[in-house]
Amino acid sequence: MREESSRSTGKASANPWCTNCGRTLRAGAESCRHCGAGVPDLAPARPGGALDSLVVHIGLLGATLAWALISVFFASGPIPSLGWMQEFAITMAVLLPWLLVPALVIYRNRKKANQIRISGTTETIESLSPGLLLLVTTTWVLVMLVLASYVMIDPFTTIMLVLFPTLGLAGCWLALTVRAAYRARKAPTMGAIAKTVAYLVSFPLAAIAMFMLTADEVPLRVRFGISETAMYDRLERFERTGEEESYGSDLIGLYKVDAVYRHAGCVILQTMRGIEETGGFAYCPGTPPTDPELEHLKGRWWIYRSWH
Repeated sequence: MREESSRSTGKASANPWCTNCGRTLRAGAESCRHCGAGVPDLAPARPGGALDSLVVHIGLLGATLAWALISVFFASGPIPSLGWMQEFAITMAVLLPWLLVPALVIYRNRKKANQIRISGTTETIESLSPGLLLLVTTTWVLVMLVLASYVMIDPFTTIMLVLFPTLGLAGCWLALTVRAAYRARKAPTMGAIAKTVAYLVSFPLAAIAMFMLTADEVPLRVRFGISETAMYDRLERFERTGEEESYGSDLIGLYKVDAVYRHAGCVILQTMRGIEETGGFAYCPGTPPTDPELEHLKGRWWIYRSWH
């Protein structure tokens, strides 16, 4: 590990920063212990650099929050009904404790940016830090788990909600990893290596966990399990009426059910409705159905997805 020289050269001002790796150096340093840059490569810290980094933080976290809200809104199949508003409110109540974290970070960074503008304080702030990546990744995972708990029926909507945010997050992760690997090569310290490992494993581990959970529709099964008793109650009410179909949006457990009707020997509780698509849960008491639109969930319950 290269140490900063204690000899003052007079070439670096107070609170110097390294233009090669961006780390703050002690006054009078002759070289950077992180990347080995010499004194000619040192320059005084600039408020503008810190402000630019804070703008990146605020923009990235703001975009993450906007994506989370828009994704949950459209994934819930918004229709003007009390059932949908109740379902959306419950979903947001589940996510709200975590969504407050990036919101508070945005608020703190805005205050810090205003202080720097007013006082002209010199400070080095990483534009893309491991903490920022962890915050964005965790938000992505939580929102993706919520999206996976719906009976998604529209492939285009699914691609829009899932693919683009994932590609954006993967791009940020790649940029961070390249920078961290470069710094670790220049300064092979344990801290730099640990930071690189954190960069390398955070997003891939999150992506692998998401794939394993969604491949077997675990989020949907958990949400349905919580709602199953209420689903049986709604099914019994429908059977007592003797009707072939019933319309009206109600909150059944944690799902909005806007129609109940018979199909292929089963009773469909419709939770999603598009222009040409419908989806929900089917209760099939008789012989297991062979309808390709039905996918077994548990017991006599099936997942129903139909494209007209």
